[in-house]
Amino acid sequence: MKKFIAMFLAVAMMAALFAGCGSDGAETTAPGAENDGASAAIKIGVCGPLTGGAAVYGTAVKAAAEIAVEEINALGGLQLELRAQDDEHDAEKAVNAYNALKDWGMQVLAGTVTSVPCLAVAPECYNDGIFMLTPSATADAILDAGDNVFQLCFKDTAQGTASAEYFAEKFADAKIGVIYDSSDAYSAGIYANFAARCAELGLEIVCAEAFTSDNKSDLSTQVTKCQEANADLVFLPFYAVEAAQVLTYAKKTLDYNPIFFGCDGLDGVLTVEGFDPALAEGVM
Repeated sequence: MKKFIAMFLAVAMMAALFAGCGSDGAETTAPGAENDGASAAIKIGVCGPLTGGAAVYGTAVKAAAEIAVEEINALGGLQLELRAQDDEHDAEKAVNAYNALKDWGMQVLAGTVTSVPCLAVAPECYNDGIFMLTPSATADAILDAGDNVFQLCFKDTAQGTASAEYFAEKFADAKIGVIYDSSDAYSAGIYANFAARCAELGLEIVCAEAFTSDNKSDLSTQVTKCQEANADLVFLPFYAVEAAQVLTYAKKTLDYNPIFFGCDGLDGVLTVEGFDPALAEGVM
């Protein structure tokens, strides 16, 4: 939360250069802010999944942004106005959400939250000259969009590589199974870097089972194949809803209890609707 608020302060300082330059040329003041004619409110947009399977991430970013704006505006002086749009973790919907925010007069985009939408929206921000900073999208290619597009967090390269190096240090003799979403830039990117580093370190991946957005409602086959390969360490570089499904099937149906290890996408797994939090005991 402190990191996100610090980001907003930095963005606000940079955006102050453009305080009178909204896309429609109009000056607007944040609700409750005193309009002394010296400055207009800077319009900050948030674009992320507020509904759907990845909503835990988008709603967290939106909440943090609201807190940041409230605290900054309470200081007086420079004022911020915030509006959020739901992209449902979908590239096409993210572009639509971005366009809605642009029509509103957005000057700064705090987003998008997840990688697939971010890869679609980043080129739009570059073409429109809108300052963009994603707090959480990790795909390596995001920064390729242009020099007004920034990432606050680590990238997929770092997550995949660091996970493999941790395994080499702590679980060098483990038989590693991997389940990943080959249709998702985030999951596939982490897996590719993880697999490459495992090969360099001599780690044994005994099975790597992919799924896609079209068949992620049933991951029983992928879990069963990890068990049949005697994987005693299973890497899950994807999001919490699918992870909850894997843990439930492995532990309740198969009585399969390897070490499960995930990345930042597993944040929120304890809050997935219908998931028994006790099944996450021991998950790393």
